[in-house]
Amino acid sequence: MPDLGDRDEMAAALRTELMNGPNSRSEYRFDSDVQAWSGRIGGGDRVVYTATPLSFGGYTAVHRLLSEEDLRRLRTEERPSTAGQGVYVIDILPAESAFNRTLPRPV
Repeated sequence: MPDLGDRDEMAAALRTELMNGPNSRSEYRFDSDVQAWSGRIGGGDRVVYTATPLSFGGYTAVHRLLSEEDLRRLRTEERPSTAGQGVYVIDILPAESAFNRTLPRPV
């Protein structure tokens, strides 16, 4: 985002809305095979991703909870106080991306 004010607003939305935020009832959960799951965790050993609509600019964040292994990797001598939970944001989609889909070309 080129506008620094927009960056700050996006960062604030990501910090406060990805874990039990105001739009948590509108979240969509799926795994890497694009199978939908209900509840906070599902899919057995599969990684469950979440698409959360943000209150800033109609964006949707695609993210997953950090695993214990992820958090262990983040803890280093330089950063021993890594948080006990967190999220990995994979993508941030603008609202218009839902209308910009292209169909596969026939072979």
